Amino acid sequence: MPDATVTGLPFFRTGVDNLTKEFSGVPSVNIDEYLNRSLQHKNSTGFPSFKLIKSDINTSVLAGNHAYTIIWTYVHPIYRMRESIEIASIIGNKGYFVDYTVADTKFNNYLPIIQKMINSFDLIK
Repeated sequence: MPDATVTGLPFFRTGVDNLTKEFSGVPSVNIDEYLNRSLQHKNSTGFPSFKLIKSDINTSVLAGNHAYTIIWTYVHPIYRMRESIEIASIIGNKGYFVDYTVADTKFNNYLPIIQKMINSFDLIK
């Protein structure tokens, strides 16, 4: 287990965005628009020294649906340099996302397990 006092523990999160609310007045949101909104948010809030490493909308899939992937680093005020990945998809009028964050030096250590978790993500109807 990593030293939580220095690097923080790995963080995994899933969530849902109400795109009707987030994109008020826009009848249909596409994956490019959803990606751009996410990047704007990361550049403006909560991610000091945000640095985009990778952005992809061509090969990503979440729950069997076309998705975007972004990988970035930022400086956390307590845990220092962190690296994150977010995979998100639009299904209906909702955006579904999965995030993983850890100390940048530990990112690849947990990535195979995280990738299995992401690949297993599914929606229950």
